[in-house]
Order: sequence, then C-alpha cells, then structure tokens
Amino acid sequence: MSDMIQIIVNGSKVSVLFDTSIENVLQQGEMSVGRFIVVVNGDVVPKSLYANTALNQGDVFETIAAISGG
Repeated sequence: MSDMIQIIVNGSKVSVLFDTSIENVLQQGEMSVGRFIVVVNGDVVPKSLYANTALNQGDVFETIAAISGG
C-alpha cells in the first residue's frame, strides 16, 4: 500500500504519493511546458530544484504564468 498525502495545487486538493517531487506534480498535471514559476507555501522554487524538492502534507503548490507586456 502506498502512502498518500494531500496538497493544494492551484487551489484544488490533490492526493499524491508521499515524497513526490515538484517535477512529478508538474508532469502529472501536464504543466511541464511553458513559461511559469512554481511557488510552494509562498516561496518561489528555482527550476533547478524541481526534481529534488519533495512535497509534504498540506503544502500549497501554485504555478504562476509569466506574462509579458508593459
């Protein structure tokens, strides 16, 4: 039996495997392409850390699209 945790992804509760990385969540949500930043619990996570940053029970995970203009 796999241990599941609940996190909030862009405002919705999602169940993921314990020790799931940011990269895994992006791939599962088909969000791995495009220009955006990832914010976990209010902190911006550098792209270089996506594969090695595990999520924890109750984490709030948001993707914010880059918008150009001026």
